[in-house]
Order: sequence, then C-alpha cells, then structure tokens
Amino acid sequence: MAAKRRVSLAQQMKRLKKAEQSKWNRYTWSGLLLVLVGFMLISIGLSLHTGAYSSEGLAIGIGALVILAGIIRALIGVINPALPEDLLPYEAQEQRDAERGEEDSLDNQLFER
Repeated sequence: MAAKRRVSLAQQMKRLKKAEQSKWNRYTWSGLLLVLVGFMLISIGLSLHTGAYSSEGLAIGIGALVILAGIIRALIGVINPALPEDLLPYEAQEQRDAERGEEDSLDNQLFER
C-alpha cells in the first residue's frame, strides 16, 4: 500500500510540474506580449499630439487597459498551484474521496448528509 502511495505521489508531482510548465508557457509569455503592445499603443498616442479628448487620449487609455490585462495574465502564469490536488477537477476529487471512504467530502460538508 505504501509503495503504491509513493508511486501515486510521484505521478502527481510529475503532473504538477507539467501543469506548471504549460501554464507558464501559455500565460506568462502572452502577458508580456500584451504589456509590450500596450506600451506601443501609449507611445503612439503620445506621438499624436492631438489633445486629451481625441485619438491621443483614446490610444493612451486603451494602451493602459492592455497593459493592465497583460500584467494580470503574466501573474496568472507565475502563480503555481500549491498541491497536485489543485489540478484535479471537482468530479475527480469526489471520486478520489469516495475511493478513500472519506465521509468528510465537500457535498457532505455543504448538505450535511
């Protein structure tokens, strides 16, 4: 039983590392790209010199929003799940709890069966 649990933990840790890597590749680089596009929009807006309530202000405002979205997306890519169980969907967690025979599942806590 202990050997099976160790193998299971090793497999879970491999899945966690793979998920962290794919999340890093997907969100961090696209977030940094959005930040770059936002800075380009702001620089274009500043170079127009048409006034605050015209295309200059619009380009700067959109650029600021794009930078904010890029920063949030990059942060999503940097933050990693703490446990391998964080990667499991809800149904898989319930099935695992049922296999273990745990009476303290989320449904039992919520609906007090």
